Amino acid sequence: MTEHGPGGDERGLESAADLYENAPCGYLSTLPEGTIVRVNQTFLNWTGFRREDLVGRRRFQDLLSVGGRIYHETHFAPLLRMQGQVREIAAEIACPDGRRLPVLINSSIRFAADGTPQSVRTTVFDATDRRRYEQELLRVQNQATTSERRVRLLRSAAERMASASTVAEVVSALEAVVLEGLPAAARATVIGLDGEEPPDGARGEHPPPGRAGAIEVPLVVADRAVGLLTVALSPAGALDDDDMDLLGALVLQAAPAVERARLYEDAVEQGRRAALSARIISALIQVPTVRERARLLEQLGIPELADAVDVVLVDDRAPGPEEIASLARLAMVDGAAAGPPRRLEGGIDRVALRLSVGPDPLGAIVLSRIVPRRFAADELGFLGELAERAAFALGNARLLERERSIAHTLQAALLAGERPRDPRFDVATLYQPADRHLDVGGDWSDVFALGRNRVGLVVGDVVGRGIDAASAMGQLRSATRAVAGFQVGPARVIERLDGFVESLPSARMATVVYAEIDLDARTVTYACAGHLPPALLTSDGDARLLWDGRSTPLGLPPDAGPRSEGHATTARGDSLILYTDGLVERRGEVIDAGLDRLLAALIRCRDEPPPRLLEIVTGELRADLPDNDDICALCLRLETG
Repeated sequence: MTEHGPGGDERGLESAADLYENAPCGYLSTLPEGTIVRVNQTFLNWTGFRREDLVGRRRFQDLLSVGGRIYHETHFAPLLRMQGQVREIAAEIACPDGRRLPVLINSSIRFAADGTPQSVRTTVFDATDRRRYEQELLRVQNQATTSERRVRLLRSAAERMASASTVAEVVSALEAVVLEGLPAAARATVIGLDGEEPPDGARGEHPPPGRAGAIEVPLVVADRAVGLLTVALSPAGALDDDDMDLLGALVLQAAPAVERARLYEDAVEQGRRAALSARIISALIQVPTVRERARLLEQLGIPELADAVDVVLVDDRAPGPEEIASLARLAMVDGAAAGPPRRLEGGIDRVALRLSVGPDPLGAIVLSRIVPRRFAADELGFLGELAERAAFALGNARLLERERSIAHTLQAALLAGERPRDPRFDVATLYQPADRHLDVGGDWSDVFALGRNRVGLVVGDVVGRGIDAASAMGQLRSATRAVAGFQVGPARVIERLDGFVESLPSARMATVVYAEIDLDARTVTYACAGHLPPALLTSDGDARLLWDGRSTPLGLPPDAGPRSEGHATTARGDSLILYTDGLVERRGEVIDAGLDRLLAALIRCRDEPPPRLLEIVTGELRADLPDNDDICALCLRLETG
């Protein structure tokens, strides 16, 4: 039915078409699986695409950036299917001329009368101006945040210095807040605390001659210097007027705090001993094993109370007090309840403090003095408390060692599997857990033969960490081997794993990439369930990502139809690399950058054997970054002969 305007002409219909084509936003209509069937001129003008290149030829999700495509697979499409619509999704359109157009996307599903999804209607809004506004707003907010942070820093510094009871604590607080408040500072040191005059030329303005790259500010109380703060700047560092004002304010707070702490130390010896105990225990817990903590305790010593400290440990046979006494070679005493120390030959006073957690003995701390002098009652009381805290630290380390041994055995059992041996290929795997103490995680890999001429490769990532994730990983790994053994192809393997995770809730939403290589034809068939794409490194030095065969994570229905597969052809010397997101992701950075770094690193290492290639690439991509995610990678290289 045709609508007519006044006078019987068709201007009303033309006006509606013009409104659609030149609307202030982009309009697209797609099939449920994403193929574009209609697009307006506004969208074409913004992006530079031609209508004939889009309609019936491209999917909407294919127009997004790499990160946007992954987000579409894992979040956008599932939410659209569950809710019927999504609103104000920020993304970037990858334009033909290489531009990235920031946009806001609204999509809704149009259903047929029987409830079947018929099409998806999408509106696209240009967010360029909005992004500029947000960036300017962020700049102003950052300025306000910086000012507020410095106020909080001064307040925090005042509180920390006021609560400090020793000169060392005041100095530590001052050095910490200087480094925290001045990004250009590489090191902060306070010297001259024993009353000597600060060096000439230290006026706290600009680096004096001969002292380039450093700022020196005296700590003055009543016209008397009580110390000198030296701030070493990083090679490219510089302080502006605001930084100098902040530094001056910190020094004004620190100078009287140093003087007060100096006087306070002279009167409160017990407080000094408590701080000493806290520092010793804090240092102990920084190393993981029982023997390392014992050796560190010997190295730290107990200044002014003992000239030498020896820690004698017993093994796990739980010997009694008599054996501990024999090991220590002197009589046992228990903290403050101990009697006079035993006087040994050579004019050395010694005392042994029992180390135990509950009924389990760990050993003894043996304290020695060169100059004969009895340990006073208050000294024995302090040493007894220190021994209790040290025993607790050693006991925790022993418990952690046992847990780590169990966890390591579990992880080795779950990941262990005999690799196929075949002269037609070389294969290597790499695994680095995020939790280095437990050595377990949810990332995994596997390689296995499928008959004489095919080999299966899989890398997966189970959500979570620790024992639970490792347990789910082990079950999923076994299930993958079992299903792949039927040689049904990668897509069907993923579909059957969908059914498996229905009975294993901890493995739902896991991501998996599974590939099969025909060793005779040198072809690769692969499927990615929410996982990052495999990388193919060719013998001539080229590297690319394999983007086909993608679908949603395990347990989540795919966009449309069954799971899909991708195919690639290889040659002698080519390498297929599978990996988990811990290798390429960085906080605050789009994943595209990490994928680009991966390809560049593979090209640089193309001549290295697979084990060395994985080691170098992982070292380059994760250098100087925290271990906040598991890393698992697998490399299979076809024969080169």
